[in-house]
Amino acid sequence: FLQTMLSISERAWKESIEPRMQKVRLGHIDSESTKKGTDFFTEADTESERVIREAIIAKYSENTFRIFGEESGEYIGNLDAEMTIRIDPIDGTEAFKFGKANWSIMIGAYQGRDALEQQFVSVVYWPEYYNQVLFSLDRAGVFIGNVATGAVMEIDQLDNQDALGEIIVAFYKHSNL
Repeated sequence: FLQTMLSISERAWKESIEPRMQKVRLGHIDSESTKKGTDFFTEADTESERVIREAIIAKYSENTFRIFGEESGEYIGNLDAEMTIRIDPIDGTEAFKFGKANWSIMIGAYQGRDALEQQFVSVVYWPEYYNQVLFSLDRAGVFIGNVATGAVMEIDQLDNQDALGEIIVAFYKHSNL
């Protein structure tokens, strides 16, 4: 399942995002593409979500999962399923639009429903600058891999981060929509 999520992420990059990258970066942001504030969606977002959804359905059938896409804002598939796939086809569309390195393709799989829902596998793929993938497997750990070399490293568990004394906050706001 993890391998499928990794390959689907790479497919979304190559088929949906990379071919539209220059158009998105050079294009104008119109009011219809604005979701809220400076958050917006592009043709690359919607196409990437479509490719991911269709690949999941083709591999596992439409009856296996409840699938939620951030761009469509709706669930498809088996709405009664105990497993949910959540897709953010371009997490950080603003960063993507303006050529910043901190955007990714995110896919997560969850078991259970509502307050009992728990993530059991996730993939975060940074294709453009880093060519790295962060993935987690419940009870196995969190790993980061280089897509080009295949090198994988486990990320050690962090201590609880529940104090605000030494917090570092960074953000970027593009103020000229």
